[in-house]
Amino acid sequence: KQCYEKFLSEEYKKDFAWIDQIAEVKDPKTKSGLNCKLIENIKTNNLDKTWLAVPEIVEWEDVAGFSYDGNKEDLKEDICFADYLSSLSDAEKGNISLEKLKQDEVTCFAASNDETKYHWKVYKCVYCEIVDDVKKKTFLLSNGKWFEIEKEFSEQVNTEYAEIKKANAPITLPSYSQKNENEYNKAVATQDSNFCCMDRENISHGGGHSKIEFCDLYTKDKTIIHVKHYGGSAVLSHLFAQGVVSGELFLADSKFREKVNDKLSQSHKIQDIKIKPIASDYTIIYGIISSSEHDLEIPFFSKVSLKNAKRRLETFGYKVFVQKIGHSVDTASE
Repeated sequence: KQCYEKFLSEEYKKDFAWIDQIAEVKDPKTKSGLNCKLIENIKTNNLDKTWLAVPEIVEWEDVAGFSYDGNKEDLKEDICFADYLSSLSDAEKGNISLEKLKQDEVTCFAASNDETKYHWKVYKCVYCEIVDDVKKKTFLLSNGKWFEIEKEFSEQVNTEYAEIKKANAPITLPSYSQKNENEYNKAVATQDSNFCCMDRENISHGGGHSKIEFCDLYTKDKTIIHVKHYGGSAVLSHLFAQGVVSGELFLADSKFREKVNDKLSQSHKIQDIKIKPIASDYTIIYGIISSSEHDLEIPFFSKVSLKNAKRRLETFGYKVFVQKIGHSVDTASE
């Protein structure tokens, strides 16, 4: 009886109301039509809402680069449609098809041994957003699956994301020109004494084998910065969740603050770890490394994750921002 009551309960809507607004597309005819529209977008270079993204969390510090033909000689730093299409012959480009996307692979080579570290079908890396004004639905392709989103909910999420993007963080993070996130974080802290590098300073906390990274960079004026390479929904949602976990523990647990303090340099230490911090004194910045020349655009599911993370952190009192970390001119042109 209790299980049945739980099944009927709508209590989940307090925190997860968005679940009812999203459904996987199962109808073969609808999926076929969406895939046809995707191919049309690629053929006509209508890629504003269609791009490639790494579909899972990867160890960027051990990534040498990506290839579309298995060739290690001309590795790309990230994946994008321009590079994928450039790897095809003129005939292949002109006849691009769903079968081709499902057949071709993106190979990620390890920096440590030049061997294949990950590989995915190109189709699994495609993110695509299609708006159907007649049905008042938005359709999303993510990790090889199509999802249907209620248009009103989609518009609400996109509006909130646009507002988040517009807000200016108190700090502008430097451009990225390093080989990986860790080198970037170290370089930022080396070049500016306001920053302390906390990347890879994992804190064992909460029993078991759980380890938590407080942040990647921390400043003297109490800015907590999380840095991540742009990627698919899983990658960015993990980033936003990391900020919530560390932000909540930092306020609630003096033992966690003590462990954080042990990792901080002398010039950045918290004065009294036993006193609960005032969250409104702190700013949290999510810095997303992107080689795109355009404004930061992230997958829809990541926008939902960011919206929820921001609301939760702001409930505590934190100020929250998202910021694109662009590539320096030299790196972007490689």
